[in-house]
Amino acid sequence: MIVVLFSTTPREGIDVEAYRRTSAMMRELVAAMPGFISDTTFTADSGEGTTVVRFESNEALEAWRTHPEHQQAQAMGRLRAASSIGSRCARRCVSTGSWRMTTCPTWRRRSRRDR
Repeated sequence: MIVVLFSTTPREGIDVEAYRRTSAMMRELVAAMPGFISDTTFTADSGEGTTVVRFESNEALEAWRTHPEHQQAQAMGRLRAASSIGSRCARRCVSTGSWRMTTCPTWRRRSRRDR
């Protein structure tokens, strides 16, 4: 199992309703993806959010990461909605049952310098 932690910090003055609509569409889309297990979102009073998404495999995560509608929503989120976006993955070792935090496969962290 792969667990991905997505964190977002909203920009000042964003269209909150548009952001919520896009988020709801992405939840519906990921839920229909093969290998998706579940997602849970936590939102602070400040609007900062963390979503925990579980996938069966790296392949399922990669299919989600490269889905065209997801990529488009991410690009728009970086441009208009979020002042920061981050992600971390946890992999469960089958033999020991322990978890290990890593950078998500084939993803690289984006800093403000990259934008």
